[in-house]
Amino acid sequence: MSWEPLDEPSHLLLMRAFVEIGAPSRATELFRDLRRRLRRELGVEPAPELAAVTGQPAYGS
Repeated sequence: MSWEPLDEPSHLLLMRAFVEIGAPSRATELFRDLRRRLRRELGVEPAPELAAVTGQPAYGS
């Protein structure tokens, strides 16, 4: 199985794992990278569930 850079469910699992192990900054970094990619490649925002994991605004800069 290979990593899909725009797969939101996989990112969500990984972000939750980072939070669980006490590395919320890694989760935030992953979220911001995904947000940039989704905007650039598909013109969409990530699902609100992903933003909620990191406490980031659902839509923003």
